[in-house]
Amino acid sequence: MPIMIDQDHVQDAESDLGWLSKFEVAEDVNIPICDRHCYELYPQYRKWFDKTVVATESKIKWGYAGTYPESYPVILKPIVNLEGMAMETYLIKNEKELREHYRPGSAWFELCEGPHYSIDVVVEGGHHPKMFLTSEGIPCDGFKFKYWHCNLQNQQNYDTKFFSKHKQILNWLESNVDTDFNGVINFEIIGDKIIEVQFRMSWQFLSIYGDKIVRNIIKLYEEGKWTKPSFQSFNQEEGYSVPMWLDGYKKFEIDQEKLDEVLRNKMGKTTEIHIDYDPKLKKSDYFNPPKAFRLGFINCQDLTYGFEIAKQIKECFS
Repeated sequence: MPIMIDQDHVQDAESDLGWLSKFEVAEDVNIPICDRHCYELYPQYRKWFDKTVVATESKIKWGYAGTYPESYPVILKPIVNLEGMAMETYLIKNEKELREHYRPGSAWFELCEGPHYSIDVVVEGGHHPKMFLTSEGIPCDGFKFKYWHCNLQNQQNYDTKFFSKHKQILNWLESNVDTDFNGVINFEIIGDKIIEVQFRMSWQFLSIYGDKIVRNIIKLYEEGKWTKPSFQSFNQEEGYSVPMWLDGYKKFEIDQEKLDEVLRNKMGKTTEIHIDYDPKLKKSDYFNPPKAFRLGFINCQDLTYGFEIAKQIKECFS
């Protein structure tokens, strides 16, 4: 199974809480970290897994696979994808490509333009956002991200820059969430359009958010109340999450000695190093964009340093 590694913790990534397992959590409390968990935990919100429902709410043009848009390009993707990672997602530039990539259960969507944000909204009582944990994804080819710039909420001009997005999220919460919901809802926004709504936090960024924020989020799930003490500061410094992309999946040969040396030397200078690949797993156990494989990711405060570590780790897999 994939291995999650950080400075103080090694944890099976398929466990119920993943990175959260380093914290104490009440036995009767469920904290979802993936869409499969959310689907079981929140049946009343299952309609939001349907991307056509989100698109309709956001006034994004769309059509079922087998119908044709008025103009191109468009994005073709599964209507429901509980595993994420842009599986079976394609940029379609003309009708010929739309026919070639036709898949039952897919739909085409208007191509939204603008910066791509992932915002983890800490919500109390369904309608009351307490924190906006904001990250910007810097895209590269094939629906992958070169890196994520995290904790933007601590920038000086943040409230002004994101005022309209906060208002949009607040209106969405008031219209669509029951008052008994206490937890985190993730919104993916491109430009001014909400393209994804997930009733969970983005576990990839938790180690950048920092222990203090995560502990208070856990407490919100446990007690149903946001109890941030007034004297506590949540100004966690900005950080970066750097995915390690390879051209595709195969049974990799691992230079374990070199990998161990890289991890041993670099671990103390990063927030988290996460390795997805495990030689005991099959290709069908992984979920990735077309023609790509995510080896893992590195969370750190220095982007150049993160890229260098990613390069060294990728060199251990051939």
